[in-house]
Amino acid sequence: MAVSALPEAAHLLRSDVAVVTAISEAHMESLHSVEETARAKAQIFLGLNEGGTAVLNRDALHADILLEAAIIHAAHTITYGRHEDADVRLLDYDHETGLTKISIFGTLIEYRLGPSGEHNALNSLAAICAIHALKEDVSRFTDFFRHLELVRGRGTTEQVLLGRKPITLVDQSYNANPLSMKAALADFGSRFKDSRRVLVLGDMLELGPTEASLHADLLEPVLKTDPEAVYLFGPMMTHLWARLPEAVRGAHVSSIGQLRAVLVTDIQEGDAVLIKSSRATGFEKFVASLVKESSSAPSESWRVTISGTAVHGVGFRQWLKKRSLSHGIDGWVRNRTDGKIEALLSGHKTDLDHLYTHLRSGPSKAEVSQVLMRRVSIKARPGFRIRQDRVISSTLNRPSRRRP
Repeated sequence: MAVSALPEAAHLLRSDVAVVTAISEAHMESLHSVEETARAKAQIFLGLNEGGTAVLNRDALHADILLEAAIIHAAHTITYGRHEDADVRLLDYDHETGLTKISIFGTLIEYRLGPSGEHNALNSLAAICAIHALKEDVSRFTDFFRHLELVRGRGTTEQVLLGRKPITLVDQSYNANPLSMKAALADFGSRFKDSRRVLVLGDMLELGPTEASLHADLLEPVLKTDPEAVYLFGPMMTHLWARLPEAVRGAHVSSIGQLRAVLVTDIQEGDAVLIKSSRATGFEKFVASLVKESSSAPSESWRVTISGTAVHGVGFRQWLKKRSLSHGIDGWVRNRTDGKIEALLSGHKTDLDHLYTHLRSGPSKAEVSQVLMRRVSIKARPGFRIRQDRVISSTLNRPSRRRP
Protein backbone atom coordinates (compact mmCIF):
# COMPACT_ATOMS: atom_id res chain seq x y z
CA MET A 1 0.00 0.00 0.00
CA ALA A 2 1.10 3.59 -0.58
CA VAL A 3 1.88 5.12 2.80
CA SER A 4 -0.16 8.16 1.78
CA ALA A 5 -3.27 5.92 1.60
CA LEU A 6 -2.94 4.65 5.16
CA PRO A 7 -4.86 3.94 7.33
CA GLU A 8 -7.95 4.18 5.09
CA ALA A 9 -6.72 1.59 2.59
CA ALA A 10 -5.86 -0.88 5.36
CA HIS A 11 -9.39 -0.66 6.81
CA LEU A 12 -10.87 -1.01 3.33
CA LEU A 13 -8.95 -4.14 2.30
CA ARG A 14 -9.10 -6.01 5.64
CA SER A 15 -6.06 -8.22 5.02
CA ASP A 16 -5.19 -11.54 6.62
CA VAL A 17 -1.46 -10.77 6.40
CA ALA A 18 0.14 -7.31 6.39
CA VAL A 19 3.85 -6.75 5.72
CA VAL A 20 6.24 -3.84 6.34
CA THR A 21 9.51 -4.37 4.47
CA ALA A 22 11.57 -1.27 5.21
CA ILE A 23 11.76 2.10 6.93
CA SER A 24 14.09 4.73 5.49
CA GLU A 25 14.55 8.43 4.82
CA ALA A 26 11.72 8.52 2.27
CA HIS A 27 8.54 10.62 2.29
CA MET A 28 10.38 13.10 4.48
CA GLU A 29 8.76 16.16 2.91
CA SER A 30 5.39 15.09 4.33
CA LEU A 31 6.37 12.89 7.28
CA HIS A 32 9.36 14.96 8.52
CA SER A 33 11.25 12.16 10.32
CA VAL A 34 12.14 8.48 10.04
CA GLU A 35 10.29 7.82 13.30
CA GLU A 36 7.14 9.41 11.89
CA THR A 37 7.54 7.29 8.75
CA ALA A 38 7.64 4.15 10.91
CA ARG A 39 4.46 5.20 12.73
CA ALA A 40 2.74 5.94 9.41
CA LYS A 41 3.67 2.56 7.93
CA ALA A 42 2.66 0.72 11.11
CA GLN A 43 -0.92 1.79 10.36
CA ILE A 44 -1.12 -1.04 7.83
CA PHE A 45 -1.70 -3.34 10.83
CA LEU A 46 -4.86 -1.43 11.82
CA GLY A 47 -6.87 -3.15 9.08
CA LEU A 48 -5.95 -6.74 9.85
CA ASN A 49 -8.78 -9.23 10.03
CA GLU A 50 -9.45 -11.03 13.29
CA GLY A 51 -6.72 -13.65 13.62
CA GLY A 52 -4.53 -11.75 11.16
CA THR A 53 -0.72 -11.79 11.06
CA ALA A 54 1.69 -8.86 11.06
CA VAL A 55 5.01 -9.42 9.25
CA LEU A 56 7.84 -6.95 9.73
CA ASN A 57 11.52 -6.47 9.06
CA ARG A 58 13.35 -6.81 12.39
CA ASP A 59 16.33 -4.91 10.95
CA ALA A 60 14.25 -1.88 9.96
CA LEU A 61 14.85 1.50 11.54
CA HIS A 62 12.48 1.93 14.50
CA ALA A 63 11.43 -1.71 14.32
CA ASP A 64 10.28 -1.27 17.93
CA ILE A 65 7.47 1.01 16.72
CA LEU A 66 6.38 -1.64 14.22
CA LEU A 67 6.51 -4.35 16.88
CA GLU A 68 4.43 -2.30 19.29
CA ALA A 69 1.72 -1.74 16.68
CA ALA A 70 1.79 -5.40 15.65
CA ILE A 71 1.34 -6.60 19.22
CA ILE A 72 -1.68 -4.34 19.67
CA HIS A 73 -3.47 -4.96 16.36
CA ALA A 74 -2.40 -8.45 15.17
CA ALA A 75 -3.24 -11.87 16.52
CA HIS A 76 0.16 -13.12 15.37
CA THR A 77 3.48 -11.46 14.59
CA ILE A 78 6.35 -12.83 12.47
CA THR A 79 9.65 -11.00 12.16
CA TYR A 80 12.40 -11.50 9.60
CA GLY A 81 15.87 -10.18 8.78
CA ARG A 82 19.50 -10.59 9.80
CA HIS A 83 18.66 -9.77 13.41
CA GLU A 84 19.49 -12.59 15.83
CA ASP A 85 15.97 -12.39 17.31
CA ALA A 86 14.18 -12.64 13.95
CA ASP A 87 11.78 -15.57 13.57
CA VAL A 88 12.81 -16.03 9.93
CA ARG A 89 16.49 -15.19 9.77
CA LEU A 90 18.85 -14.67 6.82
CA LEU A 91 21.98 -16.67 7.63
CA ASP A 92 23.91 -16.35 4.39
CA TYR A 93 23.53 -15.02 0.85
CA ASP A 94 25.96 -15.74 -2.01
CA HIS A 95 26.11 -12.92 -4.59
CA GLU A 96 27.69 -15.23 -7.18
CA THR A 97 25.17 -18.08 -7.14
CA GLY A 98 22.12 -16.57 -5.44
CA LEU A 99 22.22 -19.36 -2.84
CA THR A 100 20.22 -18.16 0.16
CA LYS A 101 20.37 -19.90 3.55
CA ILE A 102 17.75 -19.10 6.17
CA SER A 103 16.34 -20.29 9.47
CA ILE A 104 12.56 -20.54 9.90
CA PHE A 105 11.81 -20.78 13.61
CA GLY A 106 15.01 -22.78 13.98
CA THR A 107 14.58 -25.00 10.88
CA LEU A 108 17.34 -24.51 8.29
CA ILE A 109 16.48 -24.36 4.58
CA GLU A 110 18.22 -23.04 1.49
CA TYR A 111 17.17 -22.02 -2.01
CA ARG A 112 18.48 -20.08 -4.99
CA LEU A 113 17.26 -16.58 -5.74
CA GLY A 114 17.00 -15.32 -9.33
CA PRO A 115 17.22 -11.53 -8.76
CA SER A 116 20.59 -10.52 -7.33
CA GLY A 117 21.26 -8.53 -4.17
CA GLU A 118 20.95 -9.13 -0.45
CA HIS A 119 18.02 -6.68 -0.37
CA ASN A 120 16.14 -9.07 -2.66
CA ALA A 121 17.11 -12.00 -0.44
CA LEU A 122 15.54 -10.15 2.47
CA ASN A 123 12.45 -9.47 0.39
CA SER A 124 12.17 -13.21 -0.26
CA LEU A 125 12.10 -13.70 3.53
CA ALA A 126 9.10 -11.37 3.72
CA ALA A 127 7.33 -13.59 1.17
CA ILE A 128 8.26 -16.71 3.15
CA CYS A 129 6.79 -15.15 6.30
CA ALA A 130 3.52 -14.51 4.45
CA ILE A 131 3.46 -18.10 3.15
CA HIS A 132 4.06 -19.38 6.69
CA ALA A 133 1.33 -17.08 8.05
CA LEU A 134 -1.13 -18.64 5.58
CA LYS A 135 -0.19 -22.06 6.99
CA GLU A 136 1.29 -23.28 3.73
CA ASP A 137 4.32 -25.55 3.43
CA VAL A 138 7.19 -23.15 2.68
CA SER A 139 9.30 -25.86 1.01
CA ARG A 140 6.67 -26.14 -1.76
CA PHE A 141 7.35 -22.55 -2.84
CA THR A 142 11.07 -21.90 -2.47
CA ASP A 143 11.94 -23.24 -5.95
CA PHE A 144 9.90 -20.41 -7.47
CA PHE A 145 12.38 -17.84 -6.18
CA ARG A 146 15.01 -18.84 -8.72
CA HIS A 147 12.59 -17.98 -11.55
CA LEU A 148 11.66 -14.50 -10.33
CA GLU A 149 12.27 -11.64 -12.75
CA LEU A 150 12.86 -8.02 -11.89
CA VAL A 151 10.57 -5.26 -13.11
CA ARG A 152 12.14 -2.78 -15.56
CA GLY A 153 13.56 0.18 -13.67
CA ARG A 154 14.03 -1.89 -10.51
CA GLY A 155 17.38 -3.50 -11.28
CA THR A 156 16.95 -5.15 -14.68
CA THR A 157 20.10 -5.66 -16.73
CA GLU A 158 19.99 -4.44 -20.32
CA GLN A 159 22.51 -4.80 -23.12
CA VAL A 160 22.41 -1.49 -24.98
CA LEU A 161 24.46 0.53 -27.41
CA LEU A 162 25.65 3.94 -26.27
CA GLY A 163 27.32 5.83 -29.08
CA ARG A 164 27.61 2.47 -30.90
CA LYS A 165 29.48 1.02 -27.93
CA PRO A 166 27.94 -2.10 -26.33
CA ILE A 167 27.57 -1.72 -22.58
CA THR A 168 25.83 -3.53 -19.75
CA LEU A 169 23.23 -1.23 -18.23
CA VAL A 170 21.73 -1.87 -14.80
CA ASP A 171 18.44 0.03 -14.81
CA GLN A 172 17.45 1.38 -11.38
CA SER A 173 15.71 4.45 -12.80
CA TYR A 174 12.27 3.96 -11.25
CA ASN A 175 12.96 5.32 -7.78
CA ALA A 176 15.65 6.20 -5.25
CA ASN A 177 16.07 6.94 -1.57
CA PRO A 178 19.16 6.55 0.65
CA LEU A 179 18.35 2.94 1.61
CA SER A 180 17.60 1.72 -1.93
CA MET A 181 20.58 3.66 -3.31
CA LYS A 182 22.96 1.93 -0.90
CA ALA A 183 21.45 -1.49 -1.67
CA ALA A 184 21.75 -0.93 -5.43
CA LEU A 185 25.36 0.22 -5.13
CA ALA A 186 26.32 -2.79 -2.99
CA ASP A 187 24.72 -5.23 -5.42
CA PHE A 188 26.28 -3.54 -8.45
CA GLY A 189 29.75 -3.61 -6.91
CA SER A 190 29.44 -7.32 -6.12
CA ARG A 191 28.03 -8.37 -9.49
CA PHE A 192 30.46 -6.58 -11.78
CA LYS A 193 33.84 -7.04 -10.11
CA ASP A 194 35.38 -8.09 -13.43
CA SER A 195 34.15 -5.04 -15.39
CA ARG A 196 34.88 -1.34 -15.54
CA ARG A 197 32.17 0.06 -13.29
CA VAL A 198 30.54 3.41 -14.06
CA LEU A 199 27.93 5.09 -11.85
CA VAL A 200 25.28 7.47 -13.16
CA LEU A 201 23.33 8.81 -10.19
CA GLY A 202 20.53 11.38 -10.10
CA ASP A 203 18.84 13.33 -7.33
CA MET A 204 16.88 11.52 -4.63
CA LEU A 205 13.70 13.52 -4.14
CA GLU A 206 11.24 14.16 -1.28
CA LEU A 207 13.86 13.83 1.46
CA GLY A 208 12.98 16.99 3.37
CA PRO A 209 15.34 19.32 5.27
CA THR A 210 18.22 16.82 5.53
CA GLU A 211 18.38 16.14 1.78
CA ALA A 212 21.79 17.80 1.35
CA SER A 213 23.52 15.64 3.95
CA LEU A 214 21.73 12.49 2.74
CA HIS A 215 23.17 13.02 -0.74
CA ALA A 216 26.64 13.80 0.62
CA ASP A 217 26.53 10.66 2.77
CA LEU A 218 26.44 8.47 -0.32
CA LEU A 219 30.21 8.92 -0.65
CA GLU A 220 31.22 5.75 1.22
CA PRO A 221 28.82 3.33 -0.56
CA VAL A 222 29.78 4.92 -3.89
CA LEU A 223 33.50 4.42 -3.30
CA LYS A 224 32.95 0.83 -2.12
CA THR A 225 31.91 -0.07 -5.68
CA ASP A 226 35.45 0.93 -6.79
CA PRO A 227 34.06 2.95 -9.72
CA GLU A 228 36.04 3.94 -12.77
CA ALA A 229 33.98 7.13 -12.98
CA VAL A 230 30.95 8.73 -11.35
CA TYR A 231 28.47 10.92 -13.25
CA LEU A 232 25.98 12.96 -11.24
CA PHE A 233 22.76 14.67 -12.24
CA GLY A 234 20.68 17.36 -10.51
CA PRO A 235 21.13 20.13 -7.92
CA MET A 236 21.12 17.87 -4.86
CA MET A 237 23.96 15.73 -6.22
CA THR A 238 26.15 18.83 -5.96
CA HIS A 239 26.68 17.84 -2.32
CA LEU A 240 28.05 14.42 -3.29
CA TRP A 241 30.11 15.91 -6.13
CA ALA A 242 31.89 18.19 -3.66
CA ARG A 243 33.11 15.16 -1.69
CA LEU A 244 34.09 12.92 -4.62
CA PRO A 245 37.83 12.32 -5.14
CA GLU A 246 39.10 13.91 -8.33
CA ALA A 247 40.20 10.51 -9.66
CA VAL A 248 36.61 9.23 -10.04
CA ARG A 249 34.90 12.46 -11.09
CA GLY A 250 33.20 11.98 -14.43
CA ALA A 251 30.88 14.98 -14.71
CA HIS A 252 28.08 16.76 -12.88
CA VAL A 253 25.33 17.81 -15.31
CA SER A 254 21.93 19.48 -15.16
CA SER A 255 20.15 18.05 -18.22
CA ILE A 256 19.60 14.65 -19.84
CA GLY A 257 21.05 16.03 -23.07
CA GLN A 258 24.29 16.95 -21.32
CA LEU A 259 24.38 13.57 -19.60
CA ARG A 260 23.96 11.67 -22.85
CA ALA A 261 26.63 13.74 -24.62
CA VAL A 262 29.27 13.22 -21.94
CA LEU A 263 28.52 9.49 -21.58
CA VAL A 264 28.74 8.90 -25.34
CA THR A 265 32.21 10.46 -25.25
CA ASP A 266 33.52 8.86 -22.05
CA ILE A 267 31.98 5.38 -21.88
CA GLN A 268 34.11 2.49 -23.12
CA GLU A 269 32.91 -0.66 -24.83
CA GLY A 270 32.05 -3.35 -22.29
CA ASP A 271 31.53 -0.98 -19.36
CA ALA A 272 29.01 -1.93 -16.67
CA VAL A 273 26.86 1.14 -15.96
CA LEU A 274 24.48 1.63 -13.04
CA ILE A 275 21.77 4.26 -13.54
CA LYS A 276 19.72 5.21 -10.49
CA SER A 277 17.65 8.20 -9.41
CA SER A 278 14.17 9.25 -8.40
CA ARG A 279 11.72 8.82 -11.23
CA ALA A 280 10.97 12.53 -11.68
CA THR A 281 14.54 13.20 -12.90
CA GLY A 282 13.70 11.66 -16.28
CA PHE A 283 16.25 8.83 -16.14
CA GLU A 284 13.49 6.32 -16.93
CA LYS A 285 12.88 7.90 -20.35
CA PHE A 286 16.63 8.12 -20.97
CA VAL A 287 17.00 4.38 -20.38
CA ALA A 288 13.95 3.62 -22.52
CA SER A 289 15.47 5.56 -25.41
CA LEU A 290 18.73 3.59 -25.17
CA VAL A 291 16.85 0.27 -25.14
CA LYS A 292 14.73 1.31 -28.13
CA GLU A 293 17.74 2.44 -30.14
CA SER A 294 19.55 -0.80 -29.38
CA SER A 295 16.62 -3.09 -30.24
CA SER A 296 17.37 -2.78 -33.96
CA ALA A 297 20.84 -4.32 -33.52
CA PRO A 298 21.32 -7.67 -35.34
CA SER A 299 20.39 -10.83 -33.40
CA GLU A 300 21.68 -14.37 -33.91
CA SER A 301 22.11 -17.76 -32.22
CA TRP A 302 25.19 -19.91 -31.57
CA ARG A 303 25.69 -23.53 -30.55
CA VAL A 304 28.73 -23.76 -28.33
CA THR A 305 31.01 -26.45 -26.91
CA ILE A 306 33.47 -25.65 -24.15
CA SER A 307 36.43 -27.85 -23.22
CA GLY A 308 38.79 -27.56 -20.30
CA THR A 309 39.53 -28.40 -16.69
CA ALA A 310 36.69 -28.25 -14.12
CA VAL A 311 34.15 -27.02 -16.68
CA HIS A 312 31.83 -29.91 -15.83
CA GLY A 313 31.01 -28.68 -12.33
CA VAL A 314 27.76 -26.99 -11.36
CA GLY A 315 29.72 -23.84 -10.56
CA PHE A 316 30.71 -23.39 -14.21
CA ARG A 317 27.13 -23.76 -15.43
CA GLN A 318 25.91 -21.29 -12.80
CA TRP A 319 28.67 -18.89 -13.86
CA LEU A 320 27.69 -19.18 -17.54
CA LYS A 321 24.03 -18.60 -16.70
CA LYS A 322 24.84 -15.50 -14.70
CA ARG A 323 27.18 -14.17 -17.41
CA SER A 324 24.63 -14.81 -20.15
CA LEU A 325 21.81 -13.09 -18.28
CA SER A 326 24.01 -10.12 -17.46
CA HIS A 327 24.68 -9.75 -21.20
CA GLY A 328 20.98 -10.10 -22.10
CA ILE A 329 21.54 -13.50 -23.77
CA ASP A 330 18.89 -16.25 -23.75
CA GLY A 331 19.66 -19.95 -23.92
CA TRP A 332 20.56 -23.08 -22.03
CA VAL A 333 23.64 -25.06 -20.94
CA ARG A 334 24.17 -28.74 -20.17
CA ASN A 335 26.98 -31.23 -19.51
CA ARG A 336 28.10 -33.79 -22.06
CA THR A 337 29.32 -37.26 -21.14
CA ASP A 338 32.67 -36.56 -22.82
CA GLY A 339 33.52 -33.94 -20.17
CA LYS A 340 32.60 -30.94 -22.30
CA ILE A 341 29.89 -28.32 -21.92
CA GLU A 342 27.25 -27.66 -24.59
CA ALA A 343 25.15 -24.48 -24.82
CA LEU A 344 22.69 -22.65 -27.05
CA LEU A 345 23.06 -18.86 -26.91
CA SER A 346 20.75 -16.31 -28.56
CA GLY A 347 21.23 -12.53 -28.51
CA HIS A 348 22.64 -9.49 -30.26
CA LYS A 349 25.91 -10.17 -32.04
CA THR A 350 27.77 -7.56 -29.99
CA ASP A 351 26.59 -9.24 -26.78
CA LEU A 352 27.58 -12.71 -28.00
CA ASP A 353 31.02 -11.41 -28.95
CA HIS A 354 31.32 -9.90 -25.49
CA LEU A 355 30.32 -13.17 -23.82
CA TYR A 356 32.83 -15.08 -25.95
CA THR A 357 35.61 -13.01 -24.39
CA HIS A 358 34.50 -14.14 -20.93
CA LEU A 359 34.12 -17.76 -22.07
CA ARG A 360 37.74 -17.86 -23.19
CA SER A 361 38.79 -17.01 -19.63
CA GLY A 362 36.09 -18.81 -17.66
CA PRO A 363 35.53 -18.50 -13.90
CA SER A 364 38.45 -18.54 -11.49
CA LYS A 365 37.99 -22.20 -10.51
CA ALA A 366 38.05 -23.54 -14.08
CA GLU A 367 40.51 -23.53 -16.96
CA VAL A 368 38.99 -23.24 -20.45
CA SER A 369 41.10 -24.75 -23.22
CA GLN A 370 38.79 -24.39 -26.23
CA VAL A 371 35.53 -22.68 -27.20
CA LEU A 372 33.84 -23.76 -30.46
CA MET A 373 30.91 -21.72 -31.75
CA ARG A 374 28.67 -22.38 -34.77
CA ARG A 375 25.87 -20.14 -35.98
CA VAL A 376 22.44 -21.86 -36.10
CA SER A 377 18.94 -20.83 -37.13
CA ILE A 378 17.17 -22.03 -33.97
CA LYS A 379 16.45 -19.35 -31.38
CA ALA A 380 16.49 -19.97 -27.62
CA ARG A 381 13.35 -19.22 -25.66
CA PRO A 382 13.47 -16.24 -23.25
CA GLY A 383 15.54 -16.73 -20.11
CA PHE A 384 18.39 -19.11 -19.40
CA ARG A 385 18.14 -22.72 -18.23
CA ILE A 386 20.60 -25.21 -16.79
CA ARG A 387 19.52 -28.50 -18.37
CA GLN A 388 19.91 -31.76 -16.49
CA ASP A 389 19.95 -34.07 -19.54
CA ARG A 390 23.31 -35.16 -20.97
CA VAL A 391 24.35 -36.11 -24.49
CA ILE A 392 27.11 -38.44 -25.71
CA SER A 393 27.80 -36.41 -28.82
CA SER A 394 26.66 -33.17 -30.34
CA THR A 395 26.01 -31.59 -33.70
CA LEU A 396 29.01 -29.46 -32.78
CA ASN A 397 31.20 -32.47 -33.62
CA ARG A 398 30.53 -31.56 -37.23
CA PRO A 399 32.87 -29.01 -38.85
CA SER A 400 32.65 -25.85 -36.77
CA ARG A 401 33.90 -22.35 -36.81
CA ARG A 402 36.71 -21.99 -34.35
CA ARG A 403 37.00 -18.41 -33.24
CA PRO A 404 40.49 -16.94 -32.81
